[in-house]
Amino acid sequence: MTQTSPTEQRTILPSGMRVVTERLEHVDSVSLGAWLAVGVCQEQPGQEGLTHLIEHMLFKGTRRRAARQIAEEIDGVGGYLNAFTDREYTCVTARIMSDHLPLALDVVCDMLAESVFSENDLGREKQVVIEEIKRYEDSPDELVHDLVQQSLWEGHPLGLGLLGNESSVSATTRESLLNYYRQHYRSPNITIAAAGNLEHEQVVEAVTRLLPQEPGDGADPAPPPSQPTAKTRYVPRPTEQAHFCLAWPAFSYSDENTYPQAILDAVLGASPSSRLFQTVREERGLVYNIGSYPIAFTNAGAFVVTASVSPSNLDEVLDLVGEESKKMAESVMHEKELQRAKEQILGGLALAAESTSFRMRRLAMNEMYLDRSVGFEELRERVRAITGEQVRSVAEKVLTSPSANLVAIGPFHNG
Repeated sequence: MTQTSPTEQRTILPSGMRVVTERLEHVDSVSLGAWLAVGVCQEQPGQEGLTHLIEHMLFKGTRRRAARQIAEEIDGVGGYLNAFTDREYTCVTARIMSDHLPLALDVVCDMLAESVFSENDLGREKQVVIEEIKRYEDSPDELVHDLVQQSLWEGHPLGLGLLGNESSVSATTRESLLNYYRQHYRSPNITIAAAGNLEHEQVVEAVTRLLPQEPGDGADPAPPPSQPTAKTRYVPRPTEQAHFCLAWPAFSYSDENTYPQAILDAVLGASPSSRLFQTVREERGLVYNIGSYPIAFTNAGAFVVTASVSPSNLDEVLDLVGEESKKMAESVMHEKELQRAKEQILGGLALAAESTSFRMRRLAMNEMYLDRSVGFEELRERVRAITGEQVRSVAEKVLTSPSANLVAIGPFHNG
């Protein structure tokens, strides 16, 4: 066991499974997450959507609990249970009062270790997922974020869609699902993270007892993608607005440039005080909202600007994005703007730190991507040390890249 701070502790079990916790004595709850290093990047041709389907099936019953019992046991003590799938990981998460942490550990571990994946449940859940895919297709303001990543990393595992497609989901059999599960959902691919009023040893004991400890090799991350090529895609939909994402290749999770990139994000588009919001909405009145955000993976990343706009104003908004991006890349920002961005990030970090869910996620992401803890004080020091020239340099590297990808969904005549 390694103690990384007075409140954070880390244990790597002989199987390779990891347990990371943060004890917070001033709260009455615990956020728990079982993080699996398996996402859509592990899917092979014909398996599209399988990871997301397994996420659904984990809630459909175990050898000890029916699906209804899984829901009722957590709901019955005022808790919260959910799961989500991303490109490089899947997470089953629970939030519960501290007294009921043993129950949450038992339920979550039971779902991971003892799910039955019955034929009948699989048939029903495939239809549920197909309906989710259709709902997603009918939500262009959500869909565009997935499509721009598919465009940016086309031909690479990072370019796979999160939900799969109707044909691949329909073709999934119980045998193919079980084979995929046995291959990927193994001890070295599991990180258990928890933050709140807890005892680290309690979590380690429960995890060791409740989950099979099967030593082996962990998942290999997808190799770095090749340099993306610039692409523009217009997706026709009968919408009132055009929903767009403009994405540039950027930095991986472990890259030191992610810190000045956070300042770039804050200044360019992350909030109502940002340059894009002030220029495009407040001064020109062209959009209701416009923003930016970074994405980071093991071997790649992206920086995205997004907005919804009347189709007749799309080109003007894109021109303004280009102008503001050019300014960021060519000129060092004024010290006052830099300090305001730093305070914005530090303030947001302080507010987020009051959430056990945020702390639990931070523990897991740092363990999976950095293999170490990054404390809040280290984060603060890194933010405070950023210079305006570092931000300008990062803006130049990212926003002047010839590999930008634009995806827009709206009432266009053709794709």
